Amino acid sequence: MNKKGTTLLEIIIYISLFTIVSIFIGTQVNSLVKAFSGGTKMSTLQGTARDALAVMAREIKNTGFKSYLAGTTLIIHPSASFPDRSSFIAGEGNPGDTLTIVHVHLEQNGTFSDTVRTKYFLNGTDLCKTTNNATTILSNNIFGLQFQYGILGASDTFIQQEPIVNNTWSLTGGTWGGSPGVITTTSNTNVSAECQTTFSTTPCRLSIQFRVEPNGTSPSDTLYWKVVPGYSSNAVGSAGFKPSPLDNEVIIPVNALNNGKIVLSFKKVREGSLVIKHVMVRRIDRGAFSWTDLPSAAEKQFVKAIRINILSRSAGKTNTKDNTPVLIGNETIPRDGPYSWRINTVTVEIPNNGLF
Repeated sequence: MNKKGTTLLEIIIYISLFTIVSIFIGTQVNSLVKAFSGGTKMSTLQGTARDALAVMAREIKNTGFKSYLAGTTLIIHPSASFPDRSSFIAGEGNPGDTLTIVHVHLEQNGTFSDTVRTKYFLNGTDLCKTTNNATTILSNNIFGLQFQYGILGASDTFIQQEPIVNNTWSLTGGTWGGSPGVITTTSNTNVSAECQTTFSTTPCRLSIQFRVEPNGTSPSDTLYWKVVPGYSSNAVGSAGFKPSPLDNEVIIPVNALNNGKIVLSFKKVREGSLVIKHVMVRRIDRGAFSWTDLPSAAEKQFVKAIRINILSRSAGKTNTKDNTPVLIGNETIPRDGPYSWRINTVTVEIPNNGLF
């Protein structure tokens, strides 16, 4: 044992060692705190962006929903689509696109409530939506909003007539009236109008979009669209509907067809007349979408998916820094400062868009 006590040199050594250890421990603790803080900010950033995307996806998937039952009558509401037969309006911008959608809203009991019109847009760095003139902020610190549109089957239209060209149809059990598409029955018999335009396809679902309405008194309450192959008059698929002054659609699954045709048929139950206003036949499931940043007026009714891209930034500064621009959609958006950045993307299918 040293009876002389602790020397000044020993005290200096002890203090130096303590200082070194304290600095080391403090540095490690500070790094852990910064990492935790950055992780918390990133987690909050991701959660906020995901919540906003979830709200938008849930609402956008209703784009074009326009049909509902009133008692036993199928109603297709005309206010849930635009003159180009789509149910959305797309607007391009940098850093924020705009998207306006329309659809029918029903009460819990299935009755019609109103037509909902919603617009999504950036106001500064706030991601907003306006529904029927009421604006809501979905998320803050959003520095980019871009929409892309998936087109399905726009090049697979087999028949499109508006108005109907009478001499391209073979009519049995009736006569053509003086106007395009007008059919008047002539006897108590089955009536059929076969379009002579043929088409071939691999197995798919055929969409027949049309309007067939009474021309005064309808000669039948139930009509049928049928698909027949080129080698036979026997239908390979059919779907029934009721004549109506509203646009309509039936979907008929078919196997491979060569020189297929469509036939409108019905059994006469009373004297009367019908008019075929327009008809379009196309295949609706090709698999992959063809993506575009701004669909043309002719393409809009064939859009069956919308991709939402948002660029979000943390509210507080972090220990990371990325000043490189980032591409979202078709726009390059700058990033600056010690913040956490995140690109969130979701694709939403909108099968009701473009249906009559």
